[in-house]
Amino acid sequence: MHRIPVILVAMLLVLSTASNTLAADKKAFDFTLNDLQNKQVSLKSLLGEGPVYIAFWATWCKPCIKELEIVSKVYEDYKDRGFQLVGINEDAGRSHSKVKSFVRAKNWNFPILLDDNEKVKRDYKAFGLPYSVILDAEGNIIHTAYGFRAGDEAKLKEMIEPHLLESEEDTSEKETEE
Repeated sequence: MHRIPVILVAMLLVLSTASNTLAADKKAFDFTLNDLQNKQVSLKSLLGEGPVYIAFWATWCKPCIKELEIVSKVYEDYKDRGFQLVGINEDAGRSHSKVKSFVRAKNWNFPILLDDNEKVKRDYKAFGLPYSVILDAEGNIIHTAYGFRAGDEAKLKEMIEPHLLESEEDTSEKETEE
């Protein structure tokens, strides 16, 4: 008798979790946020060349920091082929100077945007951290995920490689074949 209520609760939890994430193959919400230099950056300005990895993070979130350390290495490997990485900081209430000094200490060389009113967080249903969204060059959602573990970078590379621009090596190989 007790099994039925437990099963029903489990099913409701699974369904509610599934509905709280963005579905792949949908268009991403456009947004404009300030970066650490107080310049406005729109999602639209990041699209067009290759895939975009959006990481929602906070300075107090250790898994977020680990994710950005790992993904920033992937970014360095693929940025010349159109891969974009952007961190959306969710430290609402913290001073921007603290976030800026944190990023500087980490030596991160990708845009960090400030979601002060948490609108983008709500639009993207980033109800837990770390949370990431991967877009193709046209702004279609390829993948969303809560959490990040060491080793996930292999899956990330697998997902983004078909969406990258051709490298100079790829171009020269094609020219040699012709």
